[in-house]
Amino acid sequence: MNARTGSLIHRDVSLRPFNTFGVDASAALFARVQSLEDLQRVLTDRRVVGGPLLVLGGGSNVLFTQDF
Repeated sequence: MNARTGSLIHRDVSLRPFNTFGVDASAALFARVQSLEDLQRVLTDRRVVGGPLLVLGGGSNVLFTQDF
């Protein structure tokens, strides 16, 4: 695993700041990508491959009802 990838992926992150309703659901794994290189690293990380993914923009069209 690349050290840079490890710093991109975090466990048990609150999604409260990422949705306009302020629902305090959590993401089992969370990555904030800022470049194509970041995205490629995250998508090839063994912890992410094959799992459910949600690409979240501003969060105004998402209502969390449970942890993700």
